[in-house]
Amino acid sequence: MADILLESVAALAACGEVDKACRLAGRAYVALRQTEPWTARRFDVLLHRLSRLIEITPPSADSRPPSP
Repeated sequence: MADILLESVAALAACGEVDKACRLAGRAYVALRQTEPWTARRFDVLLHRLSRLIEITPPSADSRPPSP
């Protein structure tokens, strides 16, 4: 089952939904870390690999709070 979920999360990221894929990988890691640590580690590795793909855009001047 973990293989299917890992493949699905990677496919989601490949379709451009990297943030969603990272959130799902993180949730899977948390769900498995106590009962299946080796499987959880696979999700941890995937999460770290995918997190490098997230595009961080700085806030625009319009979205910044006004200065006091």
